[in-house]
Amino acid sequence: SSSSSSRSRSGRSRTKEGCLELAQVLGSCKHMTELLVESCDRISEQGIISIGQLGPRLKRLSLAGCLTGTTTMSVIQLSRLCEALTIIDLTSISGLQDAAIWQLSRGCRWLQRLFLAWCVQLSDHSFVQVARNCPLLVELVGRGCVKLSDTSVMQLAQNCSYLQVLDVRGCRLVTQNGLDAMAMLLPSCMVLYDDTSLK
Repeated sequence: SSSSSSRSRSGRSRTKEGCLELAQVLGSCKHMTELLVESCDRISEQGIISIGQLGPRLKRLSLAGCLTGTTTMSVIQLSRLCEALTIIDLTSISGLQDAAIWQLSRGCRWLQRLFLAWCVQLSDHSFVQVARNCPLLVELVGRGCVKLSDTSVMQLAQNCSYLQVLDVRGCRLVTQNGLDAMAMLLPSCMVLYDDTSLK
């Protein structure tokens, strides 16, 4: 691969620049387990879908800030092909719809860390499905997801017994009721929230 991509013996690859070379990187790294493609607007929806060729070998994927190609459809397709993912970062994919996370939660049940900060279109439908379908979850970042409410927090508390970190900063629909439920049902979980947003 080029200087914009690096590959280690452990199968990790970081592509920050030159995302048009993604196909070349994927073709030369058949045993890749981690792929971080961040803040790149030069990769298409089809390019994101092509990551699926890594299949169940892929354990960690970051598409944070890749607004052009990371669509609801591309995430749905990836979740069907990369079912062994344990970590996925979709931070700041503001156009992502509930259907993407619904399918992700059903297709990738081994998820342990899920980063959805500033995915402002996502509602409780997404987070409730994650709570019900991803029991191994240890970290969920929903910061800035303005439609996330106490309903999601309570479902996570009831279903995700391994949860250690929940970030709901900027989620104004989360109230003291939701935090109290989490503290009662899952006292070991660290919840990050804004004091000023509590009702």
